[in-house]
Parts: sequence; C-alpha cells; structure tokens
Amino acid sequence: MNRLSRVIAAAVVGALSVAAVFGQSEKINLRMAPAPDQTVRVTMAQDMDIDVTFEGAPALPGLAGPIRMVIRTTMTMTQKVGPRKPDGSVDAAMTYDQIKTDMSMNGQSLPTGNDAGQLTNLTVTATYNRNGELVDIKGLPVAGVLTADSFKQMMGSFYGNLPAQPIGVGESVTTPVELALPLPLPGGAPMKMVSTTNTKLVSVENSAAGRSARLEASTDGKMAGDMAAPDGKSRMQFDFVLSGGGTTVMDLARGVLRSSVNTINMNGTIGMGNGAPAGLPPMRIRANVTMTMASE
Repeated sequence: MNRLSRVIAAAVVGALSVAAVFGQSEKINLRMAPAPDQTVRVTMAQDMDIDVTFEGAPALPGLAGPIRMVIRTTMTMTQKVGPRKPDGSVDAAMTYDQIKTDMSMNGQSLPTGNDAGQLTNLTVTATYNRNGELVDIKGLPVAGVLTADSFKQMMGSFYGNLPAQPIGVGESVTTPVELALPLPLPGGAPMKMVSTTNTKLVSVENSAAGRSARLEASTDGKMAGDMAAPDGKSRMQFDFVLSGGGTTVMDLARGVLRSSVNTINMNGTIGMGNGAPAGLPPMRIRANVTMTMASE
C-alpha cells in the first residue's frame, strides 16, 4: 500500500470512528430517587369497567343476567420530599388530600364503604435509596385498604414502573410487573397477576418545564391458580390473561412522573368451586382499567 492509500484508509477509519461515537445514544437513568427539598402535587384517576357473565348458565335464583360494574376513583395527593441523607436516600411524605370513589352495578349506585375516610389526610412516608428503590414505608394504618403491597404498587405507578438500567432513545427494556386485580366478590381478596412490560424510550425532550423523557410501554401477562371461595370452605380456580400499554413522561430534573396514561385489558374465567350450585359454569370476567396520573 502506497503512502496515499494509507492516508485515505486512515481518514476513512477515523471518519467511521467519529460516526460511531456520535451515533451512540445517550443512556438515560430513568429510575431515580425524587429530588430532595421539593413538593409535588399529584392527581390520579382510575376507571374500571367490569363485565361478569355466566355463559350458558341455567336459570338459577339470583342469576338473572350479566353483571356490569363501573368503578371510578379520583384522588389528589401531596408529596413533600425532605433533604438528602448522608447515605444518599430521601424521605418522601405522601399525604392523601382528597379521595372519591363512585361505584355502580347494572346502572344502580352502590355504597363504597369508608375506605376514603380512612385514607383522607393520612400521611405515609416512603424512603428511597440513591438508586430510586423503595426501601421503607412508615405510617400505614394497622388495618384497612392501604397495605404495604398496594402502596408499593401505587408508588410504582407514580414512577411509571420504570426500568432499572439506563437506556438510550429507541431502546427497549423488558421488566417483570406484578398487578393486584380486585374482584367484585364478597370477601374476595385481590389476585396477583404476574406479567412483563416492554418499555421503549421514545425521546428525550427539553422545554420550559425542564428535561423530560417520553416512554411507551406494552404489557402482556397470564395468571392461573386458585383462591379461597367466599364461603371459606371451597377453592375457586381462575385463569386470566391481560394486555395493554400506555405513555409516560418522566421529569428527569425532579425525578418524578410528569404524566402517565395506561390501560390494562383483562379477560378470564373463575370456577366457583364446590360451594357453587350444581351445573353452574365458570364465571367470565372482562375488565378494562385505565389509570391517568399527572403532577405539578
């Protein structure tokens, strides 16, 4: 190779190296602890449409036809984040300012109990380590609707169930997600659905409100098993699948969720167990859950 050829080859290699460096996407750390010394006001709405049918069921007392339940919960919360501790962790005190639940079955309003009264003005303090992981919860009531698991799920939604590892624009990460599905059954505890969520970092944007990351996610899962029947004597078998997705905007400067809209579609059957009337087929449940959150 003559000298001119070597110079041209070196120039080509150098150009390719520079292109490779500039072509690499910036890695963004999305799961972060909320920034210290800030106050964030959060609004959330959860809408559930649930259809329950006994397909092919014989005429039985109390089984006049399909059941349609509509549940809408709205709440406002205030999160006050304290100073950063020497170990890098922060305490975030979440106060439930206002909670309202409306429920109906086949168009008729239903009482909603006193869950809202238990939570209004309640303050729960969550501790996050420097990596944005929830490591401690204080202030939960001894008994009631708000358990440690439900609070973690709510905070997971608040922070968008974000991937743990840094990702670049155009990249996707698949993470496992657990979801508690409330059932319209007397005394029936929520069922845990294990699924996977594929999250894609669509863009990183700069605006007057600060730097933000926009993500799109899709969720797929399946659940099968059994649970105690309301009569306390038999077991009910369930088999469910879920799908859905949504869009999340993460405020990178404040380390909090700026906005999020997510929808989950659920479809499955529940065998009523030995306590059910003879000949009663499995109960089919179809549910759509939409959760909308925003902070300011």
